[in-house]
Amino acid sequence: MWEAKYHSELGAAAAMFRAGYSIGSLMIRYQGVDWRNPSAWNCNRHNDPASVGDAPYDGIAIDPMEVMFVRVNNALLTQQIPMAVKAVKYSAWSADAAAAAAGLVHNLTARVSDNQYQKEKGRFKLPRILTCMVRGMKCFDVDYFVAHNQDMFGKLVKTKENLKTVWKFFVYVGQFEDRKFKYTCGMNYSSVALPAF
Repeated sequence: MWEAKYHSELGAAAAMFRAGYSIGSLMIRYQGVDWRNPSAWNCNRHNDPASVGDAPYDGIAIDPMEVMFVRVNNALLTQQIPMAVKAVKYSAWSADAAAAAAGLVHNLTARVSDNQYQKEKGRFKLPRILTCMVRGMKCFDVDYFVAHNQDMFGKLVKTKENLKTVWKFFVYVGQFEDRKFKYTCGMNYSSVALPAF
């Protein structure tokens, strides 16, 4: 893989620079950058934005609509790496649309009626639920949440048990609905960082 990258991608870019040209990018973040200027070479802090990870591209995952090629293999799909999952979905949707347009057997009608999120809500909600659990309710503004969600709580009597019930409702239900809430302090993500191995 490195050989192909070095001799094709990087080699082609180096040849363009030597000829006095710059290169362009489909990736929105890098559009308009003059890559001949060495000060731009520290892009993304030297992290490959297409590397395996949940958010290696400035805190988000690369979208297949921003690049020409996306790595897809069983390991990436098993880990639910967003760029690979999206690429497979987009590919299946495109294949069905092309088959339908050509009058061939297709899955288009069934596909537009289906919804993976509805089938597996727990899997999609789990990261946000876990973030809430790690964060805890100490920074959750219960008064604000109750005041802005009277349909659920009305005139809540502030007992320790009731406050825990409000927090539990927020963690498992409220945060996924269109309900106003706020925290009174930030999340210390370094407190949940993995130890070095």
